[in-house]
Amino acid sequence: MRGGLWRGRRWRIGFVPVMGAMVAGILSLTAGGEVLAAEPLRVAVAPAFGFGAVGHDGRLTGFNVDIARALCEEMAVPCDIAMQPFNQLMDRLAARRDLDFVVASVLRTPERERAFLFTDRYWRSSSTFVARTGEIQRPLIEAGAGKRVATLAGSRQQAFLRDRMGERASVAGYATDGDVLDAVRRGEADMALMATISALLLLSSEERHGLEFVGDPITENGLGGDVAIALPFGREALRDRVNQALRTILLNGRYDAISSRYFPFRVY
Repeated sequence: MRGGLWRGRRWRIGFVPVMGAMVAGILSLTAGGEVLAAEPLRVAVAPAFGFGAVGHDGRLTGFNVDIARALCEEMAVPCDIAMQPFNQLMDRLAARRDLDFVVASVLRTPERERAFLFTDRYWRSSSTFVARTGEIQRPLIEAGAGKRVATLAGSRQQAFLRDRMGERASVAGYATDGDVLDAVRRGEADMALMATISALLLLSSEERHGLEFVGDPITENGLGGDVAIALPFGREALRDRVNQALRTILLNGRYDAISSRYFPFRVY
């Protein structure tokens, strides 16, 4: 029986040909003894502009959603794809229940490698500060001293700020990247620290004019690097199959086709 996560928005890949389903089932039993396709794989994505959203037709859309669909199709397994805030789905993954893998722009860090399995990278990340236009000129982390800083709840940016700034800054977590920037725009926060590509996409939207980048993108201290698909420990066979599917879409052009729908440049 599935938990509440799977009662919300979902998208299932179905395979009609009976023989194809039989083959997929047989393969699932031979991958290191791990049953991979006894039922639809449970996949989670997080709401983020350009990466995960619910379209006007009720279907999930976004870069991470389309990557998840492509991987499931390449593996020839049915998948239920559901959306949940980042911090909640990571808690579920850590508890090793309800989720088979997460395609939610999870930055691969040494700390997270002690908690989860990871695939190869599927894009590269950096972080950036954002503030109201003309209000903050200093790009260094010290600019956050005494400030209210907004981040995505459960993100590496939030953990970094709390570790580095301590009580010298007030760090608040929000459910989505859009909420993070809106907190700055409304004056609830003085600045934001977030993934550069998410900020770039959001700042191009008309309703978020009046905000600007502060300083250059940051990659050190775990604020940038490889973004990968996260799985619970014990799912090594599934990780290997996801990696093979990822290599396939990188080679056959499907990855680039997905990327070009959402970004003006290749993010891999």
